[in-house]
Amino acid sequence: MLILFPKLSSERVKGLVEDGTSDQISPLLGDVWIFALAIVVNNARHVGAVIVLPFLVVPFSVRAYFGYKVAMIGLTLSSSGSDLWGAMLPHLLTVVVEIEAYVILGIGAYVLGRS
Repeated sequence: MLILFPKLSSERVKGLVEDGTSDQISPLLGDVWIFALAIVVNNARHVGAVIVLPFLVVPFSVRAYFGYKVAMIGLTLSSSGSDLWGAMLPHLLTVVVEIEAYVILGIGAYVLGRS
């Protein structure tokens, strides 16, 4: 997507600044424990309300949401210049491991649903 729309990442970051999201995060960056607690609470809330509940109603319904969310996070974190590609290189392993985990989880849910 970034190849087709090169300004999309910078516009996404500018949107986060304009709507006040970056102002909410800035105070948390001063204390690592409060920042970690905020991440844990946000992830727990997000997993329960957005992933588990819809999945219980309609199995595999979360795939479309995951696709959208991955695209938005990727656009927000993608480097807009060619000099920043090395900064995201360590995250490549994390992305591969997470995708593998989702595939294994999906296969497990399929096998469980078949039996």
